[in-house]
Amino acid sequence: WAKIGFTLVNFSLLYRLRHDSARRLAIFAAGLAFGGILDYYISPGLLAEGDPWKFGLGAPLTLLLVVGAQRVFARRGRLAMPVILCAATAIHLAMGFRSLAGICFITAVYLFFQWRRTQPRFEVSPGRLAILVVLGVTASMAFVEAYGFAARTGMLGTDAQRKYEVQAANRYGLILGGRTEILVAIVAIADSPIIGHGSWAKDAEYAALLFELKGYGARARMASRGKRLIPSHSYLFGAWMEAGILGAVFWFAVLWLVVRVAAHLHQMPGPLTPLIAFVCFILLWDVLFSPYGAIGRIFVPYYLVVLLFAWEHLLALRRERVAVTVSR
Repeated sequence: WAKIGFTLVNFSLLYRLRHDSARRLAIFAAGLAFGGILDYYISPGLLAEGDPWKFGLGAPLTLLLVVGAQRVFARRGRLAMPVILCAATAIHLAMGFRSLAGICFITAVYLFFQWRRTQPRFEVSPGRLAILVVLGVTASMAFVEAYGFAARTGMLGTDAQRKYEVQAANRYGLILGGRTEILVAIVAIADSPIIGHGSWAKDAEYAALLFELKGYGARARMASRGKRLIPSHSYLFGAWMEAGILGAVFWFAVLWLVVRVAAHLHQMPGPLTPLIAFVCFILLWDVLFSPYGAIGRIFVPYYLVVLLFAWEHLLALRRERVAVTVSR
């Protein structure tokens, strides 16, 4: 309840204070970025000490880059932002931050194709939506293949090569092989899909299953001796596992909002559009593949406010076009 309550309070305040202002949204994003950078230097966690780019500076610097580069996007043309994001992709790959590298690459591809031209109609045809889906899947597969080649050949260093070989050998593939917690959460959801397992749920059997999926037989037996948290590593599956089907409904609604905004964002030209596109894809990834940790309760409410800002403006554009059509 505290996790849900904190998220709602944070979201309500951000939504109230933005006052339909793109400038305030950009300023708040810059504040989040600078806060993340200061947090790393003032009070780094254990994960940040072990991997300072992935768990420290990588995410806030990328957010700062997206916000700061919006002026370049507005002044230098539509190709400027995709080029900048492709450069960020290369940096993240070199530093071992694969997920954020993929998000930057998909955002760059989306911006390149989505802003080649604007459409006069608000509604998106099924054919155009299908093209966007195919484009996203193709870009994702291309990124995975390119990363696999670079990691396999040692271009990204020995650590990346070793990690890739371990995960690629996993029968669940590169993505799920590194997030087998999701598979355990799916099993837990199947056992109690309606009411879930409760907050901070613990069960030795599910904890042991995680070690088995990772191939740690002896450690799996050790884990089964004591109570352990049920793993999830996903906003969606974690909420479903803890709170039941109603917890999942919220995140399905968030995914629907992401899809709607991404499908219509070409209707909304302006300097804030690269930030909105970036938010769409980072939230899509996090809902499916990231744990809802403490920092998520700060960033996710902001992401939702950004998406609602975009959707409200898109609806306003639709009403204007309908009014013009009726007047004619």
